[in-house]
Amino acid sequence: MSNEIEMSGFVSAKMEVRTVRDLNKLVHWLAKYRVSPSTEIDFGRGAIYVDLTGENSVPAEWVECGEHIPPDTAYDLLISTHNHHKRPSDFDWPTKDKLKEAYKRMPDTYEDALEQALDRYGDDARPE
Repeated sequence: MSNEIEMSGFVSAKMEVRTVRDLNKLVHWLAKYRVSPSTEIDFGRGAIYVDLTGENSVPAEWVECGEHIPPDTAYDLLISTHNHHKRPSDFDWPTKDKLKEAYKRMPDTYEDALEQALDRYGDDARPE
């Protein structure tokens, strides 16, 4: 038996639809959030329910709410409705940051560079 806690959830959207305008609003909302056209809907007493997570529950995780200032903390649940494929980063940010710091320490002029070299290596570094 595993001691790991797994969280999952179901999410549905509900809207009372009484007119074509209401229906258009719902359709535009679904399109805006890229809800799959094959997503099932359910009708009940003047409302339409849209199952946003499909038939099965989906993974969920805690996220810290940014509206609370420490030491006060509160958490919300984040429920993913699509997969995130892990792939290597397109850009090596740590290397860029290291180079930026090294660039800041570089001398501005030839004279400054020569002075640094002399300080570091002594007179053997003096050009002839």
